[in-house]
Order: sequence, then structure tokens, then C-alpha cells
Amino acid sequence: MSTSSVLRFGIRFVVVCTLVAGCSDDEPGGWRITEGAGDEVNYGADAKVVVSADGTIYVVEGQGSGCAQVGDQCVDLAGESGRYCDDPNAQADVLLDQDGKVVTLVCYPPVADGTSVEELQTDAEGNVSLPSNQNGVVITFPEDTNGAAVAGNIALDGERVVLYGNGVDQTIVDGNLDLLSNNARVRGLTVKGDVHFHSNSNNSSLLLCRIEGNLNVESNGATLASCEVFGDVRVSGNNAVLVNIGVQGEWDVDSGATCEGCYSFSDDNDDLLVQDSELGDAIDCGNPG
Repeated sequence: MSTSSVLRFGIRFVVVCTLVAGCSDDEPGGWRITEGAGDEVNYGADAKVVVSADGTIYVVEGQGSGCAQVGDQCVDLAGESGRYCDDPNAQADVLLDQDGKVVTLVCYPPVADGTSVEELQTDAEGNVSLPSNQNGVVITFPEDTNGAAVAGNIALDGERVVLYGNGVDQTIVDGNLDLLSNNARVRGLTVKGDVHFHSNSNNSSLLLCRIEGNLNVESNGATLASCEVFGDVRVSGNNAVLVNIGVQGEWDVDSGATCEGCYSFSDDNDDLLVQDSELGDAIDCGNPG
């Protein structure tokens, strides 16, 4: 038996793993499956993360064959839902609907393809320095930033840029995050300010995150999953997919979007952690008024 940490609705707790819980090293098909905190999976790891609409997260490791048994479903971890997804070496976040069926995949460029990987740089005052206008780069965060707020705002203006954090409790952006180009991918972090998908940031994604400010999506084809938003959520772009998004403030999402497992909450004790007792109602796409 083993234990693993789980991120669900922002709560970390311990699960005892048994054969039934899906934590064995001898899973059918050769996969190693753990119910755990997918936001902390490092870039370059031999793993895929499955995010369920109910907030349960599975980390699937190894190069198994066929579908992977996660919960009650056998999930196809491969596909061609987007860029890089047809490469068997690509990491992926696999999003499930409330019936356990795959909604979409968000895939990341494989290390083996010679992808340019750069650590985010900070100056003596802790201010951010990013590769400017560099397309296709993966930006990671050095371990010495874990748990400490990175000062300043971050703007992603290169095409196909990946901003890959170390987890919501580890990578903390003290300012705002602006997505200003197409096919941007952001995961595994906390943003203390606002997140803005500008109109020229189509087919971009944000997953496994905490946003203390507002989330505003003007672009088309956005994918949002497993994030808690303590401000407002506004999605005006077309064809957005939202899976397990929690909101404390106002909710105004284009009625043509896909919403699976989204919910309201009220952080009554202002600790920026969503407890079970603070969960509200399920929310559909549209503006509830």
C-alpha cells in the first residue's frame, strides 16, 4: 500500500492506495495509475494527467498499451485533439466529462523533439524576465522559486509558448497573467492577480491553477480545467471548454461553450482554500443572471 496527495477543489488530503483504488504497479496494459495531485507533475515526466469533471485527478505513468482504467472508465490517453497529441512521447492532460468520457486533450511538446526549454529568470528584486517573442518555447520555474511569489506581471506573446509551473502551492505569480498569442499553454500555478486571454490568443489553455483575481477569456477555442477562481469568470470567445472550474464571483460564460462539472463556492474564512463546506451549486454555461 502507498499514499498519495490529491488536489480536489483546492483541498489536499491523503488517499490510501490499494489494488481497488488503482495505485498498483501492475495495472492492465502496463500503466501505473495513481489518484493524486497532477499539478505537481514536472515537465518531461513520463506521465499523463487525467482530470475528471468531479475534480478527481489521476496521474498515469509509463508507456502502457490500450486504454487506462481510471475510476470506472477505461480512458484512451492518445488522440489527435490538438497540437502534439499524435506524438506518443508527448505529455498530455486528458479532460473527462461527467460521464467519464474524454472531452479533449491538452498536449505538450515532447522533450525528445529538441524543444527549447528555459527556466524563468528573475532579477535581484524578484522581477520576471521571459524569453521575448520566442515561439514554441517551454518555460519552467526553478525550484528556488517554490512557495515564493514571483514579482511582476507575465505576458506570453510568442506563438505556442508553454508556461509550466511546479504546482499551485509552489509556483505563485504575484501579478497578472496575459495570454497574447495563439496556442499558449499554462498549467500548475497560482496567479494572485487577473488572467486575461486576449482576443489574439486562440486555442490556448489554462489548467490546474488557482486565480485570486478574475478570469477573462476573449479568444476562441480556450480550454480551462481544474481551476479555482476567487474573482469573476467571463468567457466571451467561441467554442470554449471548461471542466471542473470553480468560481466565487460572477459567472458569465458564452452559452455555446462546453461546461462539465463547474461549480460555485464561497471562501467564507478568506484562506484561499475551498473546503467542502464552502462548495455551492453546480453551474452550466451561460449567465445565471
